[in-house]
Amino acid sequence: MKNSFKYHSLANMTVGMLSQEDYNLQVLPGRVIANEDDKTFLFLQNTPRGPRSTEVFRTRHSRLVRTPRGTFTLTFRFSPDEEGIRDILTSEMADVCQTTEKDFININQGKDTI
Repeated sequence: MKNSFKYHSLANMTVGMLSQEDYNLQVLPGRVIANEDDKTFLFLQNTPRGPRSTEVFRTRHSRLVRTPRGTFTLTFRFSPDEEGIRDILTSEMADVCQTTEKDFININQGKDTI
């Protein structure tokens, strides 16, 4: 099923915007409420995203990130059809532990090095 879009021109409308102060020449994510009876058109900008996680370490099947709260997340992604996946994942987990062990010790002692 194909959606067809049509261009609509709304004359003599008042446009209101609930947005960040700096919006000039930017595509803004949000939603619009058009009221033809009241001749108003209200744009509501989505709340901006907060800080993102930063990558600390990566292997072939895993990714270790530090979240904005200061916690860490280790994610493994793999196909169960991969040959020898148990040994591969065990080896990669050991690599992650060896690489980050001293960094975690420094963090626990108040020396944030990652």
